[in-house]
Amino acid sequence: MKWRAATWCSVAVNLALLAALAAQLRPHTKTAPPVHPAITRAVRASAVAAPAVPQQVRVADFHWSQLVDDDFKVYRDRLRAIGCPELTVRDIMLAVINHCFDERRRAALNAIELQFWDALALQAMEAKDNGDSMEKLAKPLGELKNERQKTIKDVLGAPPAADPKAQLQRQMRQWQNEYAWLPADKRDRLVALEEEFARQRLAMTGEIQSRTDKTWTDQDKERQAELSRQLDEQRRALLSPDELAEYNLRHSAAANWAANLSGFQPTEDEWRAVARLTQQANEARVELGSTADPAAATGHKAQLETIQANLQAGIESVLGGDRFADYQRAGAGSYQQIRQVTQRFGLADDVANEAFAMQQAATQQADAVRNDASLSAEARQAALDAIRQQTEQALQQTLGVDVLPVYQQHGGQWLQQLNQAPGH
Repeated sequence: MKWRAATWCSVAVNLALLAALAAQLRPHTKTAPPVHPAITRAVRASAVAAPAVPQQVRVADFHWSQLVDDDFKVYRDRLRAIGCPELTVRDIMLAVINHCFDERRRAALNAIELQFWDALALQAMEAKDNGDSMEKLAKPLGELKNERQKTIKDVLGAPPAADPKAQLQRQMRQWQNEYAWLPADKRDRLVALEEEFARQRLAMTGEIQSRTDKTWTDQDKERQAELSRQLDEQRRALLSPDELAEYNLRHSAAANWAANLSGFQPTEDEWRAVARLTQQANEARVELGSTADPAAATGHKAQLETIQANLQAGIESVLGGDRFADYQRAGAGSYQQIRQVTQRFGLADDVANEAFAMQQAATQQADAVRNDASLSAEARQAALDAIRQQTEQALQQTLGVDVLPVYQQHGGQWLQQLNQAPGH
């Protein structure tokens, strides 16, 4: 796949330079780009043109794209129309809605990550609480959470009444999977311990709900905190130091380091190594915030950047060159946009990877042309036009004629900016 992207890049560069040379030697005359045969590898998304509720779908012709729709309510109705059980409809739609909002949450987190650590350190350095700054950073995430909850309610209505016993049974199955890394006897004893305290918490909650006002008192909160303390104490007594360290790592914020990486699936060894590095970086940020000298506040941002740079260097060291490149690509917002579209149309990740390589190569080449002081304005525009034309043609062959227009609406706006000259 890499050689295909490299070949395309070479062709685009040569065409751009030829266009620039021609523009300098003679008046430029625009000609229509040649028509290339499109290699459509996508299953046609007939849901775009289909009625809101499909009538009859033959099994041989069925594809999931016939059900998918950007309108969540239409998507829900199509699932119901083919006889999908209501609980399954709910599971599918919750996953779809959560994925949509996770993409937006990821973008918001990327935008405020360093700002968050700045604000956290500022709180530690100042005598007074800096709640306004923290509230300002948390506001976009809070708004997204509220919008997500409203969307779920609008599409699926109120959730079915919870059955405490069924919830506990599901939780026990989750614990069995969650603690599968432990020896069988330790796993079973830890699950039994978790179950015992879960039953005590359920009984306590039931007692509070039976009250007229259903209000938690300070004593209730103290009882809940004491239950958590006892559970933690008995867990520590049950697990060995190494097992406890592994448990803490798996339940730390660092454990979710790969959750927002689109298409990147770490091995267990990769997950553990990067989780430890991430945990160390998080601890260093907290330590920096709690011990920073107010007189040295101007160097605080540089220290945070050093922590982040060291984290990335450590991740590159444990993953290796090729896997680190995959890791970086999976975290790029522009790649996530491409992959979201290709996933919707059932295309392999190789397609998203190649399209992303094209974007990177085309953007770099366009920047090089814009910064080439030896080119006249006319030659520069001709070269940029050629890069955009060849990029669109190559993307159409890679994504397919059905997919490219969808991508241009959902993340492909950079194509429209590709041939913009400096100052535009």
